[in-house]
Amino acid sequence: MNPDTLVNAPSEAVAKVAMTLLDRLQDHPPALQCAGLASVFLAACRVHRVNPHEVLNVAQNLMADTIHGERPEFRALRLYAEHELK
Repeated sequence: MNPDTLVNAPSEAVAKVAMTLLDRLQDHPPALQCAGLASVFLAACRVHRVNPHEVLNVAQNLMADTIHGERPEFRALRLYAEHELK
């Protein structure tokens, strides 16, 4: 994977993918949600030969909005997670 494509990923598209994953996770108990999602994350990083720590940093920066604290699409994601992942 070209690292530039990760850094320049459109936030709306990233949030949509994340929402899809969260939607599927909610059918499982919390421990399985966390372990399963972490496993998918690590598998994807290995396949695409990217450092998981760097990907987390990119995601954190992508989700942040210097004016409002978080981008609206990721606020929606956070709220969805808070209400649906139980």
